[in-house]
Amino acid sequence: MDLSSNFFRVSFSSMDTTRSHEGPAIESAATGSVGVLDAEGGDVAAAGGLCPRFHRAVELIGKRWTGAILRVLQGGRTRFNAIAAAIPEMSDRMLAERLRELEHEGIVARLVIPDSPVRVEYELTEKGRALDETFCAIARWAEQWVETEGTAESGDVSQMRQASAPST
Repeated sequence: MDLSSNFFRVSFSSMDTTRSHEGPAIESAATGSVGVLDAEGGDVAAAGGLCPRFHRAVELIGKRWTGAILRVLQGGRTRFNAIAAAIPEMSDRMLAERLRELEHEGIVARLVIPDSPVRVEYELTEKGRALDETFCAIARWAEQWVETEGTAESGDVSQMRQASAPST
């Protein structure tokens, strides 16, 4: 990898010494993405390794339904039934399991309100709110690049009809 090229820029100032990685951050000028250099100056991800924190974070927020739950909770404190109503395809059992996982990770707080009847509400912690910018970026990316099932199906059906139409 030629670090002097225009494509990559090494940024020693962006190196986070509190992280577990060994080398400075490397930023792609083309994409703005940041990677990590190993002690020899090689890109860790390109060499087949992944930063363990990055991998764990992606696995955590990338679990099925987790993103949807976090997106709902970005709106503020929410009761279980309201979350379930916002994501009707998810079972109550799965919602309870994901909420427990997120609570265990410190991303979601479970609040018991001693009312009559007792109410349980969920809200994002500071750690969870720190994901707001990330989710906004994912939403912008999705608007530009991800087709909904209905859009993809109608495009596929249209293409199939054109391909199977008799030529005259």
